[in-house]
Amino acid sequence: MGNSPDQHKIEDFLANRSMPPDADEVHAYLSTHPEALDAIRLMEDVDPYEIVERPCEEKIKGLNRVFARKRLFISTIRWLAAACIVGGLIIGAIIWRKVINERPVEGGTTAIVVNNPNTGMLHYFLPDSSVAILDKDAAISFQSDYILHRTVYVTSGNVLFRVRKNSDSPFSVIANGISTTAIGTQF
Repeated sequence: MGNSPDQHKIEDFLANRSMPPDADEVHAYLSTHPEALDAIRLMEDVDPYEIVERPCEEKIKGLNRVFARKRLFISTIRWLAAACIVGGLIIGAIIWRKVINERPVEGGTTAIVVNNPNTGMLHYFLPDSSVAILDKDAAISFQSDYILHRTVYVTSGNVLFRVRKNSDSPFSVIANGISTTAIGTQF
């Protein structure tokens, strides 16, 4: 191997970021050309006299200055990653809150409202495992005691229901003042 590898390959090798073929190439070159190691400056920000002529305590301080910058960079990346995760959780909570709303109603139950503000279809699983597929800008609501009554109100838009069969509790949909009851079907 006569030619020197690309300087970026050497830097990646020294930082332990190189891929195996590149690492093998750099290793083979440095093994056969030990004089090339003298050209590599690992501590370019450190004054040579600081390394050679200073007492050990001061040498350690100088090295700590070099390595502190690397630690600061890594800790900054970790904080940015944590901030992205927290931001994603907050945005997810806002979207969840926008899609599903709970509103108190007389009689101690809560009306649960599901909206689809998205441009695509929204598949929403009802508490009895029936599925409501809401079209764009569609909305439904049902009571928190849905398992007992299985009644869904379509408040806007188009909704397709895949009803789970339950002969003891029929499934009802009220839309535009018209009630439709199904035992187990898709409509």
